[in-house]
Amino acid sequence: MGGSLLASGAGQALLVVSGVLVARALGPADRGYFALLVVVSSVCTLLGSGGLPTALTYFIARDRGSARAILGSLVAPVAVQVAATTIVQFGVMFAFVHGDPQRVKVAALVSLLLVPGILAQNYGLAILQGQERFFPFNVFRVLPSLVYTAAVLAAFILGVADIVVLMAMWALALLSAGTLALAVALRRLPRETLGVPSPTLSHLFKFGLKSLVGSVSPIDALRLDQALVGLLLAPITLGYYVVAQAFTNLPRVVAQSVGMVAYPAVASQSNPADRKRAVWRYFLLGVALATFVIGALELVTGRLVQIFFGGEFDSATPIARVLLLATLFMSARRVLTDGVNGLGRPGLGTIAEISSWVLLVPTIAVLLPAYGAVGVAFALAISWLVSLILLVVLVLGSGSTLFTRIDAWRVRHDPRTLGPPAFVSGFAVLSALLMGVVVVSLPLLGSLMVLGLIGAVLFFAIARASFGTWRRALFVRATQTYANNAEPAALESGGNGLGVGRVFFYAGVLTVAILTLRAGGQVTYSDVLFLISFCFVAAEIMVTRRPVPVGIPPLLIIGMGLFSLGGLFSTFGAVEPVKSAAVVARLLFLTIFWFWLSSAVLNRQDRVQQAVTFWIVSAALAGAAGILQVVAGDVIPNTDPAYGRSTGFTNQPNDLGGICAVAFVPAVMLATRSSLSARNRMALVGLVFLVGGGLISSGSVGALLAAGAAIFVWVAIQRMSLHSWIVFGGIVAIAVAVVTVQGLRGAPTPLERITSVTTPSTATSATSGSGSLDSRVAVYKVALSRIEADPFIGVGLDLVSITKPYGVVSYEYDVHNLVIGTWYKAGLFGVIGILVAIVALLRAGTAALGASLSEGERRTAAGLISAVVAFIVFAMSEPVLFSRYGWIPAALLLALRTVQEGRRAAEPYREPMLVLPSESRRALTGVTS
Repeated sequence: MGGSLLASGAGQALLVVSGVLVARALGPADRGYFALLVVVSSVCTLLGSGGLPTALTYFIARDRGSARAILGSLVAPVAVQVAATTIVQFGVMFAFVHGDPQRVKVAALVSLLLVPGILAQNYGLAILQGQERFFPFNVFRVLPSLVYTAAVLAAFILGVADIVVLMAMWALALLSAGTLALAVALRRLPRETLGVPSPTLSHLFKFGLKSLVGSVSPIDALRLDQALVGLLLAPITLGYYVVAQAFTNLPRVVAQSVGMVAYPAVASQSNPADRKRAVWRYFLLGVALATFVIGALELVTGRLVQIFFGGEFDSATPIARVLLLATLFMSARRVLTDGVNGLGRPGLGTIAEISSWVLLVPTIAVLLPAYGAVGVAFALAISWLVSLILLVVLVLGSGSTLFTRIDAWRVRHDPRTLGPPAFVSGFAVLSALLMGVVVVSLPLLGSLMVLGLIGAVLFFAIARASFGTWRRALFVRATQTYANNAEPAALESGGNGLGVGRVFFYAGVLTVAILTLRAGGQVTYSDVLFLISFCFVAAEIMVTRRPVPVGIPPLLIIGMGLFSLGGLFSTFGAVEPVKSAAVVARLLFLTIFWFWLSSAVLNRQDRVQQAVTFWIVSAALAGAAGILQVVAGDVIPNTDPAYGRSTGFTNQPNDLGGICAVAFVPAVMLATRSSLSARNRMALVGLVFLVGGGLISSGSVGALLAAGAAIFVWVAIQRMSLHSWIVFGGIVAIAVAVVTVQGLRGAPTPLERITSVTTPSTATSATSGSGSLDSRVAVYKVALSRIEADPFIGVGLDLVSITKPYGVVSYEYDVHNLVIGTWYKAGLFGVIGILVAIVALLRAGTAALGASLSEGERRTAAGLISAVVAFIVFAMSEPVLFSRYGWIPAALLLALRTVQEGRRAAEPYREPMLVLPSESRRALTGVTS
């Protein structure tokens, strides 16, 4: 494999040199003519071969002793092939160039020498490949390009490089190298057979014809896309297209290199199970390598075009970016096709290839007139992606045991201690890199389509690998049973790997309250860390196919489905429909995908507890920044405190209040746990003070009400201990201190904020910077009138549509209410969906309370339920439905519920213990003793 990749790199380097020299020597027009002649010659020659080289490799790899007999039967057919293909190519060339300049006609006649050269090289390499003699195989792959590049360089220096001279050099280089490759391959044939019947000529032709289209794609290897551009557009456009396609050569040859090794390696395996495992090992390796190369090229394509080809070829850059994306799908399909050919199923690759043609014709018909060569590139990307998916489906459906669990990384390892392989981790990183490059390169609509498609594929793959059998008691209780092969010990220990994804998830939780550090636009660093975590986890599960529990109640999925339906219906009438649809996608990711991620990585109670701790630390950092702003003023970068109200590490005081309100009770829960050391308790109490200080300094009335509701729920469902009362006493003390400092500095205190909010806006100073209740009510009335006019379809989820009645695009005029706002934006289905989702979360919380086996676990569940209630109450006064800091307690609660379900599945006869107060436990212990 290393030699194959090295040969590919050397060949690509030579092609870069020769391509640059040819482009500079001929110019765009003659470069297009040259490419057209080469494409026509390749099409005629490779189609004329009938796929016999591919069949030759397969049967030699299966039985090397029959190689001499097989080649003896092919002497006459190959001679006929050479003569017939030369005649056909002459006729095709005449039809193409009879009206072109004289130099082009002469070059076309010279190109007839390509027929024997290409066929000699193909048969020589096929024999060497079947014998797995990869050293001479790789040498003769590079030799024609080496000879041709040296000749082109000499002609360029001497100033004699024109289209006729360069075509003669290419034909002679192929003819000489191909003849030598064939001679070397024939020298090592066995002198006698091993007594095994060799395949008949009929078998060879059948195999070759079945594999012809799949192995030698007219679109990929024969460049029919170049022919279409040359025929339907101007020659100069073909020149740009050829230059752009030059950047796809490297990932193409990387995938080709992997497939060349995979084909005979799979075919030579005697055990069918070994052959099937080898197919998927090579497939994953090829995808990883192609992703790495394409991701790197996407970043530097524009600069490389200027360096190697000059400014006159700048129009090739957008074409190249799209072609690189298309090449990723083609490369993956190429490696899988070679592997399937090694299994003896050449027809599957052909079916996938033909499907790409069927889709390519209408997509080119639609995109080429509007976008020119870029449209052709987009059409290729779409058709190659669909054909790749189809090929995977065909392979999966070709046998129930074909896509078996990949054991390459699991043999001789305990599944409970198996960590993520370096290859899996690298694959995830490269996937994330490529996804980022695609989003940056494509327009907004194209980016959303690509991300949606990737999300759908990942969701399908992950669901297939991780979902167990649901007991569909949707409105009573939804539980999940684990796969039959999931070992109880593994479930109990939580040893499902996913360590790297878990680390990034913890990092995302630790930065979830730091909203001022953004990677770009509305994307925070926390979002980026969660995306990386998701890519790691998804890649590891798809590769190793571990059974991973999914803690998403079906009722929650139904609710989010209803919301999505309402949101998409409302999008049709939105002012900015793309942004409106993006909001729907964002909420789906914040709930379904993010909740699944948390339940996958937080597979033990201590890990849930650790994530809660990181979350509280993040909220405490934001609260500390808010307190610092009260004491020292505007000292936090990228923030703007408004009228004495702190913002912390956010852009709005209300966001700081929401962060601290949602995290307040969980912070108390951590600080009041039993069996804490004095040092740890002091540290956790300090976090509670910081969170409470941030809540007060934000001046958010809605956040204060939300925190009060959370405290009420906490006291109602959790028996208060002495530690709890001490902590609450400290909270009152710090609240008094913060309020005193606010009063001394002239900032509004909580009581003043409540007074200003409830004061009519006509009596409020215009410079007070405080909101008022009646202004919110006025916005509610506008929304309710729109709902009354059309209760089923909303106005859309983009800010322009939401604020259209006011004529001012500002969040000030957003509807600050969870129910009214969702109904106004997403219609009746949207609000019903959100309410159903909230009910599902609360039911999961009550189930977690009932399934708790210890006082600490019950306290964790109670704290998370209180935080969910705080978010719901806060959302009744602020438009925070799409804020990640509000959904985090729900994600952690579902992770805890998943841990409980796993424990119940592993220990079906263990009942939840009765959690008693400490006094009752001591009394009961005395009685029993």
